[in-house]
Amino acid sequence: MRIGPFLILSMLGCCEAALGQFATDVYMFALGSDDSSLPKLTDGHYLSGLNAGGYTNQPWFDSDGGILFSMRTPKDGQHEIWALYPDSAKYWQVTRTAANEFSPRNTPDPGYLSVLRQLPGDTPVQHVVRFSRAGGKPEGLTPALSDAGYYTWIDGDELALFVIAGGMNQLVHYNIRTGTRRIVTDKIGRCLLTLPNTEVMFVHKVSDEHWFIKTWHPVTGAIALVAETPGLTEDFCRLADGTILMGKDSHVFAWSPRHSSDWKEIADLSTLGITHITRLAAGPDGRRLVVVHERKTP
Repeated sequence: MRIGPFLILSMLGCCEAALGQFATDVYMFALGSDDSSLPKLTDGHYLSGLNAGGYTNQPWFDSDGGILFSMRTPKDGQHEIWALYPDSAKYWQVTRTAANEFSPRNTPDPGYLSVLRQLPGDTPVQHVVRFSRAGGKPEGLTPALSDAGYYTWIDGDELALFVIAGGMNQLVHYNIRTGTRRIVTDKIGRCLLTLPNTEVMFVHKVSDEHWFIKTWHPVTGAIALVAETPGLTEDFCRLADGTILMGKDSHVFAWSPRHSSDWKEIADLSTLGITHITRLAAGPDGRRLVVVHERKTP
């Protein structure tokens, strides 16, 4: 697979993984279809070459066509949110605060951007905040929680949260207007995604041998099985037609209810040096896929 030139992140030169995290490489591919109508990856671009050895992670496609990342810059040694625009190769820093920021997301209100904010301390406090795109101070959304790990928006008032609870990490339903929380289930993975029907898709780590993708309905409370993951993998993305993509080692797999109940390998990225795929993000138009490769040395 050919890797095209791409000038990205030239101000980022961090050579050490931040906060004990592994360094990451980020790639973007064009998404097409093969003869079986399964996704096909082509035209790869290496996005983070000038941040080699640094942390560039948790990609999210913004509503204006950019890609948001949590990145650690050499200037202040902490995580901030940066925006990258692949079509123009432009980028800039979105947040500049005294806290670490992760998991950038569009909010249901297009005038805001939300992040997971980590306050410093021996036992870091992590909660969801939102920023006005017009500027100003962040607004805390989950004051009743200090241990949020990941999240997804259900609607303008409700979040589904991955709450850190030791080895029993919980899926929690949280209302930001009332501050009420409800535990849905435990032993979940870090990837949460809200579907168009407001169901939340997640990975349920049922045992040490079997993990499953499931959906949870915030109104009825029903939890439904979608598919077993291809090995013990927890990061996924979903295309508009319902196809789910997951990565394991160097391989990208697709699952489509329209074609087969089995996972199909659609790419082997080992020739690019990608050997440990973690997070995936698909563009809303279904034409681009961002792949994060985690280096397994600190």
